[in-house]
Amino acid sequence: MKHIFIVNPAAGSKSPALALIPELRLAAQALGAEYEIYETKHAGDATEFVRARCGEAAGTLRFHACGGDGTLNEVVAGAIGQPNAEVAVIPVGSGNDFFRVIAGADAKADISRAIRGTAKSVDAIRYTAVLDGGAEKSGYAINMCNIGFDAAVVEKAGEIKKIPLLGGPMSYLAGVFSTLVKKPVAQLEITADGTPYASGEFLLCTVANGAYCGGGYFASPLADIQDGELNFVTVKNITRRFFVSILSKYRAGEHLTEPRLKGVIDHTAAKKLTIAAKQPAAMAIDGEVVRILRAEFEIVPGAVRLAVPVGE
Repeated sequence: MKHIFIVNPAAGSKSPALALIPELRLAAQALGAEYEIYETKHAGDATEFVRARCGEAAGTLRFHACGGDGTLNEVVAGAIGQPNAEVAVIPVGSGNDFFRVIAGADAKADISRAIRGTAKSVDAIRYTAVLDGGAEKSGYAINMCNIGFDAAVVEKAGEIKKIPLLGGPMSYLAGVFSTLVKKPVAQLEITADGTPYASGEFLLCTVANGAYCGGGYFASPLADIQDGELNFVTVKNITRRFFVSILSKYRAGEHLTEPRLKGVIDHTAAKKLTIAAKQPAAMAIDGEVVRILRAEFEIVPGAVRLAVPVGE
């Protein structure tokens, strides 16, 4: 097996991915692992690189996504459909939410454990969206797609994290309160597995494979990356004061069992979901924000060979 470390030079704040390169070399050499290091050049480059390398090699290649959730998304997109590809995660981004899914909420990056990890098949989300303006976008998400408030927060957090002392999870929290001033609401029609599920005004929706978003918010606590289902959570349009009062429950993953949220927050599992927006709505795809008029989601069981850090 060859280990290929894909480094996103733009990822991270206090610990940029480029600074990790000497540690990558030392860890691989200490284990006697065959390896190479590739620095991405532009958006989408990781996807193109993974596909090209898989076509050149006959043996197993383990691609280590060294960046944030966006870097991982690109690596996964390149690895899907490639029988000789495995994906591993070395988190150095701002959120690193999918890493929490596979290694625990408080886990830290460990290069040696990633190299020695064992691969297992996990699901992915396939989406097709009609964007504001009519263009179509399709692809995969490994962690989560968020529609409405959460997506607007992700967009705002991307601006805020450039401010000193407001990186990582702090940027998301600051984004929450900044976005709350406008409190964007989406008018949606939702279908689950071909049956009308819900319609009306929603503050947010999460279409999840993984459980975390926003740098540690346990938004979809029932999600399982191997259960072959989309985990879908909706939050109806509520007042700012009420939203602030439940934010700690949302972060802790207690919102699905909180009695006072019955009828406000709903949950279901499905193989396919369709969401139509009356007006363009923000949607975050593993952290990438677009504006949609309509989106279709389908779970793809066992789409990715994911290397889980040894010991997990």
